[in-house]
Amino acid sequence: MYYFDFQVFDSSMLKESFNILFVFVPIRSGGMEVVMLNEIVCSSLSDLPVHIGFLKNRDSGTKCSLHFHDEIELLALLSGRMTCSAGEETVEFSAGDVVFINSCVPHDTEILEKDTNCILLQINTDAFADDSISKYFVNFVNSKDIQMALMKADDPETKELFDNIKGVQDEYQRRDGAYERYIKARVFLVLAFLYRHNLLIDAAGSLDVKMLGKIMPVLAYVEENYSQPITLGSISRVLNLNQQYFCRFFKRATNRTFVEYLNYVRICKAEAQLFSTAKTITEISLESGFSSVSFFNRTFKKLKMCSPSLYRKIRCTPKR
Repeated sequence: MYYFDFQVFDSSMLKESFNILFVFVPIRSGGMEVVMLNEIVCSSLSDLPVHIGFLKNRDSGTKCSLHFHDEIELLALLSGRMTCSAGEETVEFSAGDVVFINSCVPHDTEILEKDTNCILLQINTDAFADDSISKYFVNFVNSKDIQMALMKADDPETKELFDNIKGVQDEYQRRDGAYERYIKARVFLVLAFLYRHNLLIDAAGSLDVKMLGKIMPVLAYVEENYSQPITLGSISRVLNLNQQYFCRFFKRATNRTFVEYLNYVRICKAEAQLFSTAKTITEISLESGFSSVSFFNRTFKKLKMCSPSLYRKIRCTPKR
């Protein structure tokens, strides 16, 4: 397990590569300090939060240093061999294999064979959330227990996933008529595969109907009142439950506490303001419902792995 030790760096420490920005973040692992990159991914398409990359004819020994990002990542190997490491797990994969890496999971890769070719697909799952359920809730309950998974080429089901990833890359390279629509359709098929095989968690499908029905008023209340003080007493009254039973119920439904969910929503709201407004950090923290800037900063760093001020500097917009 990694222990993250955050510091703020100035903009001179940023790199730009293949429509991706990186910021250097030191971490401690096993008592040693190493450098991890916070990858800020830019979309390849104007209206779809997906980055499509192609690692072409890479030489043996080429490495991508330890990094993380909000998006899930899929690596589909066309030729050669690579390794991918996440936490204490390392997998080696070859042509036809696909590796899945969950969002915000620190990982690195290394090329093992000359002329390795690999498709890189990074997807921000927010835009594909069920409209009937808060996108914040979908991301909140989406399990990070599965940090990384290897799907081998000799498994018939892997071919379905591999072909859809390759289809995305082929459409992006050719750019024939309506190619963006074809890419979007392929991306939906990729996500459907991940949900069906439990690599991603379908919030609606993971809760029984009765439990989900009870939670919905809570989600709506938080959406409407996140900027105001919300106590356990006030939120419990939304469901006409006492505080202790409400806390147990929410924890049973999500495996997380209500306070964790509330802070998550508030940070997401603050995140949007950081790159869409010129408001100060203090203004944003208070308007997002935080009682103090210091607590806002700590919570933001915990969830986004960098400070609010640094996030504002490095946040990029999709290239048109």
